[in-house]
Amino acid sequence: YWQFLDRHRDRFAANPRMAQMYRTWDKIDETHRSTVLSEATALLARMAQGAEVQVWPARKTRAGLHGLSAIRTDNAGSGPRW
Repeated sequence: YWQFLDRHRDRFAANPRMAQMYRTWDKIDETHRSTVLSEATALLARMAQGAEVQVWPARKTRAGLHGLSAIRTDNAGSGPRW
């Protein structure tokens, strides 16, 4: 999520609905932001190579499903599974 927002900042930063997200991101310590971005890059690289990625199960609440943190790709190449 944060890596996507950071990568597309020029496109989304002027959007009033996205401004709060960018203010939150900007308040995060630079060291932590760097760690988040490098971990996201590593995760995306593993996924691109077909590695299986752990999915934390979503929890059901009255508002709907929450808590899906990543997608899992299978090695058969059929793409992401939620």
